[in-house]
Amino acid sequence: MTTPGARRWTPLAVVGLLAAGGLAGLLVAGGGAVAVHQTNKTEFCTSCHVYDQFAANFRQSTHGTNPVGVRADCVDCHVPDNNLVNMLWTKARSGAQAYWAYYIEGIDTPEEFAEVRPELQEEVHAWFKSHDSQTCRSCHSVEAMQLDQQPPAARASHQSLSAGSGMTCVDCHVGVPHGRASDG
Repeated sequence: MTTPGARRWTPLAVVGLLAAGGLAGLLVAGGGAVAVHQTNKTEFCTSCHVYDQFAANFRQSTHGTNPVGVRADCVDCHVPDNNLVNMLWTKARSGAQAYWAYYIEGIDTPEEFAEVRPELQEEVHAWFKSHDSQTCRSCHSVEAMQLDQQPPAARASHQSLSAGSGMTCVDCHVGVPHGRASDG
């Protein structure tokens, strides 16, 4: 029994509603994909002028320029790509923190940024430690290293990484590729 005045959905209305929903879903997914792609670029990450020194250090490092022509972008090191949710969460959290620091706290000069840089470097170092330098290891595999061609200390450290020593890349490679906070 139908209620007086109630309308029934016609097949055409159902198809139209599904098509509109599908189109809306495609637009959201497409817009999201474009946003992720645009925010994956180093140019986006370094667009705030307080990051000028980071950008310069990066360009001069082996991550920014090297004989084999492989270049890492900021997201290759600072955003895990092991799953979509983790990647999006990290990008959103990092973006919100940068926005807050830049626009709310007013850290908008290189000098002001230099004051908070040691604390920020500690936070990033702790993040790399807690993630076992996963983003480093996505490019730098101990198994692929030519350990016999490394200096003895480097060889021993890299071998201990494979042996489950609890050490991770940033224990030795602090400040790569931006330089240590104490370096200015």
